[in-house]
Amino acid sequence: MYAVCRMFCQATGFGGTVKEGRSVEEKMRQREENRDEAVEAAAAQRQITVSFNADVSDGMPWRFVPAQRSVKVQWHCARNTPWTLFWLQ
Repeated sequence: MYAVCRMFCQATGFGGTVKEGRSVEEKMRQREENRDEAVEAAAAQRQITVSFNADVSDGMPWRFVPAQRSVKVQWHCARNTPWTLFWLQ
C-alpha cells in the first residue's frame, strides 16, 4: 500500500511531494537564457509587498518587532537593490 501512496503523491504533488526538482538558481538561469521581453516588461511594472515576520518560540523569553511591518517595492528594484532592515527588541 505504501508504494501506491508514494506513486500517487509523486505524480500529483500531494502532501508537499516535489514534482520538479529544479533549484531556484536553475530556474533563474533558465529565465535569463530564455527571456520573454513582454513578460519582463510586465513584471517590471508590478509592485510587491514584502512582509516581515518576527515569531519566536513560546518558550523563549524574547520579543522581536520589525521596525516596519512591510515594505512595498517595484519588482525590478526588489531583485537588484540591497535592503537594510531593522528589528526592535
